[in-house]
Amino acid sequence: MKYRTFDPYADEEEHTSSEGDANVITDDIINSVLNSVTEAEAGDGAVNDIQYEDDFQEDATIINMDADGNVDIPDEYNDEGVEIDIPEVDETPEMDIPANNGEVIDITYDIEEEDKVDEEDKDIYDNLFAETTIVGTQIYTYDIDKQLNGFNYKTDINYRVGMEESGIGSIITITKKQLNAPISVQRHHTDDEVDYYNDVAGMGYSFAAICGTKVQGVAICEPQYWNNTLAVRYITVIEDARLKGIGRQLIAKCVETAQHHGFRGLHVEVGSKNGGAVEFFTHNHFHITGTNTTLYSNSDMLKNQVGIFLYRAVI
Repeated sequence: MKYRTFDPYADEEEHTSSEGDANVITDDIINSVLNSVTEAEAGDGAVNDIQYEDDFQEDATIINMDADGNVDIPDEYNDEGVEIDIPEVDETPEMDIPANNGEVIDITYDIEEEDKVDEEDKDIYDNLFAETTIVGTQIYTYDIDKQLNGFNYKTDINYRVGMEESGIGSIITITKKQLNAPISVQRHHTDDEVDYYNDVAGMGYSFAAICGTKVQGVAICEPQYWNNTLAVRYITVIEDARLKGIGRQLIAKCVETAQHHGFRGLHVEVGSKNGGAVEFFTHNHFHITGTNTTLYSNSDMLKNQVGIFLYRAVI
């Protein structure tokens, strides 16, 4: 009788095989095999499988049994446990293909009109399956800056910074204000700015969001060794890809990198008119820590464009 499973701990009835079948695997063989067990241990100390050697044959048959007692009968035995000859099979049989008298067989077929896809629909279809990948970058070129459309944002929120001075000190207030209509700001980076971002990217702490062959966003970060922080010098996502989580992924990568290199936190500076950016950072666990009323010019307060600083601890 064949053996497909074997439980050494179960009370089994005695199994026998018909006499005269010298190659049948019987209880006597199995019991004898148990006397020459070899345990193969896994990395965690568990037994992966046990091998039993058949002492009754000169060319010992190896029977594999796993820890659950499942026995794997070698291929040279049939379902009754009797050794059989397995004929060799040609895996690449020749096919009798008609010569067709040298004529070319046309296997094309007409596509129904409704099944045709124009180029515009194809682009939409391809974009549905496009994935954005966050990768490290050590360059920020003019071509990348052009793809990202320079410095631009659109927001319906800004922050007003106020300051009151007295003989006992100064009180600075930062107040969120909802605008009646959204504002848009766009300007191209100067050559010096692009060169600066390229130099900072070369330090190895910056990232790009890539979709296919297109750059969808960047986060340019500069290490500040004197206070053990990572400064986010520039972060942006192209307008068509905003509100899809790409900026959040870029920030997450910056946090991961800061933790890996032992920086205590990330800090960033945002202009008070760019209320959407302030909202973005606060939603990503940054906190407003201060302001500089003369960061951009001597009349920042009059222009209502005051530098706001935000910080996120990572350790």
